[in-house]
Amino acid sequence: MKYCMVILLLLVTVTRSHGQFNADKLSQENVNRRDDNSRPLDVKQNGVKLKVSIRVANPENIDSLRLYATFENVGNIDTFLNLGMMIGNGKTLLPEAVRLVLTDVNGQVRELHFFDRKHAGVGGRIDDYAVPIRAGSAYTLRLSLQDYYCPKSREFVLNLKPERYSVRVKFAGKGPQYLNVDTAGLKFMPFWTGKLESNVAKFQVGKPG
Repeated sequence: MKYCMVILLLLVTVTRSHGQFNADKLSQENVNRRDDNSRPLDVKQNGVKLKVSIRVANPENIDSLRLYATFENVGNIDTFLNLGMMIGNGKTLLPEAVRLVLTDVNGQVRELHFFDRKHAGVGGRIDDYAVPIRAGSAYTLRLSLQDYYCPKSREFVLNLKPERYSVRVKFAGKGPQYLNVDTAGLKFMPFWTGKLESNVAKFQVGKPG
C-alpha cells in the first residue's frame, strides 16, 4: 500500500426528493468553497488517493428520493473498502460507513447515520461489509433518506419541510471490525483507511415560495 496510487471516485446521485459523522474536519475555507459546481477534494492516505463527489437529480418527489453512491477505482492498483457490516451470513448489507450531512436553508446541520429499521436488532453472526474494487471497476450503492436518522436531534424519521437543502457525503475507511474464524484473513487485505467528504449539492423539496 505504501507505494500504491489508487483513486476512488464516490459519485452520489440523489434522484427525486425527500428528507454528523465527525470525520476529520476540513478547513472552513474549503467547506465554504464547495457548492453544486465545485470539484470534490482529493484525500491521500498511505499513498492511496480517494475522491468523493455528489450531485442531485430530479429532487421534486419527496417519497421517491434515492441516492446512488458509486465507488470507482480509477487507478491501477486493486483495493478494498469496508462499507459497514453484513448480517445473516451476508443476506443483509448495512452500509453504516456511508454518512450524510444535510443542511437546511436556515443553516441547521444534521449529521445523518445509516439505520435499517427492518433490522434494528442484530442477533447472530456479524461480518464486515468488505468490498474489493479492482482497478478500473466500480461499486454502486442505492440509498434512501428513509434509511437515515439524526442521532444528535433524535430525529429517527426525517420529515423535510418544503425548502432548499444542501447535502454532502462523509466516508471513513477502516479495516475489518468483525473478524470470524473463517474470515481472519481479511486483516491482511489492503483496506483503504482514510477519511473524506464530498462537495456540496443543493436541491429543493416541494415548490419554491
